[in-house]
Amino acid sequence: MLLNHINKSTVAGVDWWVEQIQNPTFSNGGSGQTESLMAILRLQQVQPLSLTQKKEFGKLLTDRIQTKLDAEGSICLFVDYAPYYDLGEVANSAGIPGVNFPIKTTMTITKNRVSVNCGYGADEVILYNDEAHPEIEAELSESNV
Repeated sequence: MLLNHINKSTVAGVDWWVEQIQNPTFSNGGSGQTESLMAILRLQQVQPLSLTQKKEFGKLLTDRIQTKLDAEGSICLFVDYAPYYDLGEVANSAGIPGVNFPIKTTMTITKNRVSVNCGYGADEVILYNDEAHPEIEAELSESNV
């Protein structure tokens, strides 16, 4: 699909996933030796990726996200122990193994915002935010009167 435009939120989301498939974060919500051992074992399973795979993944994910944003206004990308739905389909098409994804991760993308919870029970991290802040705009309007 040839897209006429690509939102900044799409770029922010894709950039984050491309980094993660190379250096995934593994957090199952626990702490201590068990959690550390599980992360080490999972990291040993991560497959090296070719430049072609990374580029194809980025291209396909860009197309998928932007198409969903244009049609529906938002998209959620999920990983439990492997990627699901849209993310899983893109990963399969690009030849990216499921072990290369951060576990227990959810990303929500809108046209103006990207947030991710990376790991079980992880706090939300805002990767991109271009939403209007009406309370600030109201204060500015009142001060200009």
